[in-house]
Amino acid sequence: MAVRPCLHHTSVAIVLAILGRKAEAIEEVKRRRMRKFGPAPAKVGIAPGAWDRSNARMKKLLLAYDGSPGADAAMSDLAWAGLPPEMEALVFSVADVWLPSNPESPGEVALPGATPAAILKARQEALQAVQSCLALARNAAERLRTLHPGWKVEAGSTGDSPAWAVIRRADEWRADLVVAGSHGRSALERLFLGSVSQKIAAEAHCSVRIVRSGRVPRPGRLRIMVAVDGSRDAEAALTEVASRIWPDFSEFRVVAVLDARL
Repeated sequence: MAVRPCLHHTSVAIVLAILGRKAEAIEEVKRRRMRKFGPAPAKVGIAPGAWDRSNARMKKLLLAYDGSPGADAAMSDLAWAGLPPEMEALVFSVADVWLPSNPESPGEVALPGATPAAILKARQEALQAVQSCLALARNAAERLRTLHPGWKVEAGSTGDSPAWAVIRRADEWRADLVVAGSHGRSALERLFLGSVSQKIAAEAHCSVRIVRSGRVPRPGRLRIMVAVDGSRDAEAALTEVASRIWPDFSEFRVVAVLDARL
């Protein structure tokens, strides 16, 4: 496998336009078209509002939070995600427990005789775990409000398998982006225990941002790399990058991976 820079003229124009450099973006398109096709009489331009920074696509963000260093890193990393100053955010914590149904709730099938004490105890312990997760999510939500005062932040929790609970809640809430931290498990641990973040990234129906702990961007420098392969998903990734709000010192690189065996 070989990795080479592959900057298509439209991709370069997107990157320049992200930074508000519309005139340079137009000149870049002209220069690259001239190099590839020769002189062309067609007028080159960018549609009005195509790269308007106020046209943010991200409206609702779900932060999967479990109190781990990876989750804290995911929260801190949101400052470098190019997100709009106003949006909705849900801090969601999941207790990895089985929550037995409440036999006293209307519509539940009653067990013959008295409910076994073991089931009542298991339910009480599960409810306590969910409440602990809710307190954890509320504390994280307060921190998120401090970091992003223009956001409307809520907190929530449930008891379930963590990955599937996050995926289901993101669908119900219609999240545009799910953010999760990586726990940094080894390959052997991922094989036997699985990876919550990988499962979310593979199964969620919206965009997913996975953050590793221990890596802090250098002050005054932000580098974004977008991998493209000509597919609709790659075009969607470029469009998403173009719709976000980046600092003036941001650097962008658009790359394609070429398989020499093909």
